[in-house]
Amino acid sequence: MRWYTLAFIPLGFILRTEAFVSERSLWIDEAMVALNIVERSPARLFEPLDRNQGAPVGFLLATKASVELFGPTEYALRLPAYLASLVGLCAFGFAAHRLMPPSAAPLALVLFAISPHIVSYAAECKQYSSDAAFAAVLLALAAPFFLGPVRLKNWLAFGTVGVASVWCSHPALFVLAGFGVSLLTMAIFRRDRSRILGLILLGGSWLLSFTAVYFINLRHLGHNDYLIQYWAGHFAPLPTSRSGLVWFVDHALAFIHEPATLSGSNLVVGLLVGLVGIAGLIALARIHRWLVFAFIVTVLFTLVSSGLYLYPFAGRLLLFLVPTACVVWGCGANFLASQFGCWGMWLGWLVVVWPVVELVNEFQKPARTEQIQPMLNHVKLNWQSGDRIYVYGGSGDAGAGPAFDFYSPRYAFPAECIIRGGIHRDDPSQYRIEIAKLPAGRIWVLFTHRHRDEESVILRDFASVGSSRLTVSASGASLHLYEIGRQSPP
Repeated sequence: MRWYTLAFIPLGFILRTEAFVSERSLWIDEAMVALNIVERSPARLFEPLDRNQGAPVGFLLATKASVELFGPTEYALRLPAYLASLVGLCAFGFAAHRLMPPSAAPLALVLFAISPHIVSYAAECKQYSSDAAFAAVLLALAAPFFLGPVRLKNWLAFGTVGVASVWCSHPALFVLAGFGVSLLTMAIFRRDRSRILGLILLGGSWLLSFTAVYFINLRHLGHNDYLIQYWAGHFAPLPTSRSGLVWFVDHALAFIHEPATLSGSNLVVGLLVGLVGIAGLIALARIHRWLVFAFIVTVLFTLVSSGLYLYPFAGRLLLFLVPTACVVWGCGANFLASQFGCWGMWLGWLVVVWPVVELVNEFQKPARTEQIQPMLNHVKLNWQSGDRIYVYGGSGDAGAGPAFDFYSPRYAFPAECIIRGGIHRDDPSQYRIEIAKLPAGRIWVLFTHRHRDEESVILRDFASVGSSRLTVSASGASLHLYEIGRQSPP
């Protein structure tokens, strides 16, 4: 075992574990998925999810099993993603060792180990870190096929995991398509009839598995108007016009910034990092041209699906491409070192700076933290007879509504005391009308997942009918106590 695996894989384990054990409440997206998992039977997880959510059925079933074993806690809901991320880290270390030059593999592995988005999503009840994990596992299983003769166990492992992966990760199909097309083309060029036949059987089993998951579970997502509208602007246009080319350049740079986190938001830095990536593709093609072809085909399949409005090309949905990015940029840095010596090596390793900075920021102030539990604990401890609680966005799948729905059974607030605030983003004046109808008395006002300036608008409307008695805040959440019927002094 090489030194970098002994150094960077434990580092990745520590970072993922630190994120996992942090006492974070479920944020809105997690809460909506969690409610589907907790409230449904395993059989009903094959049906379209409520609250405009979509997740691989294998991921849902694994999380359901965890909840059945350990109860509906944050740890149980996040455990499958955490474990998958650890497996993916080990698999990537194996793949880097097998496929990359010894001088290039350390950078690739450290980039994957400290990837801020993979680390943070490894501690969430969402499938995105698992997508990256399956991509890394498939890369490790495909490695022997690019290197020479393979044994029966390699065929069985690659085939079995490929069949299972499309049930557990939506973009696993793109990864399998990339490897399948590349390996089959390589076998045809080499006139290896036995391998051609084996790859056809392998690809056929993957396609049959995907066909089953598509008709059973996946086809409904393509007709979800809310999700299509939410991701509008991230479906690939035809690259035949100036605007189309601008879209592709913009989204390529956006991928480098997020989720790959290899540059800041500065355009010049992004372009320089992009050039390192191009150098990495060229350098990798000299030793594994069919692997580069597989990477390109994977991206092309993703873009075609995006152009068909089936898969947005943006943000966290592209986390499965991060293992590829780490391999490519690791080879790019190694190429610079070989061409320009020490200066080239330091220039190549500069791509580590941005992930480290982003990771430190993420641990200090997580981007998706909405600490609703401390707020609810405070309400419970200070509850008085006649109190009510106003839940921002509680009448729909917005604001504090989903997280409140998940956590409120633990606190047993009287149903008649819960006021679910409306969602009036098109006409904020409706908040004033809604609040003016509230009866006199003490009311707790709960906010999480705020939208723009809605919190200040709603608090202003509460101040117009009552007086503020208390304000408590936590990361991503706030709680206010008003007494309606007693005006604040001017």
